[in-house]
Amino acid sequence: FSQMDAIYTAAFINRIAHLSSSFSLEKLFDYILLNIHFIIYSCTYEESRCFGLFFKKILKLVIKREEEFH
Repeated sequence: FSQMDAIYTAAFINRIAHLSSSFSLEKLFDYILLNIHFIIYSCTYEESRCFGLFFKKILKLVIKREEEFH
């Protein structure tokens, strides 16, 4: 996977979160945090860079949604 794939996936998840009331961005973020050690240890260098980019985009979405609610 490439960095563009990571950006596209984060944008896709953002779109799903806005369109679906049953999708929880916070639950996804929690799931990633619970399994991050498995993800990181099984990644190559380039995969971990792409995952970091994806994670950064998802974290920004979570923070933005939290700020909108407060």
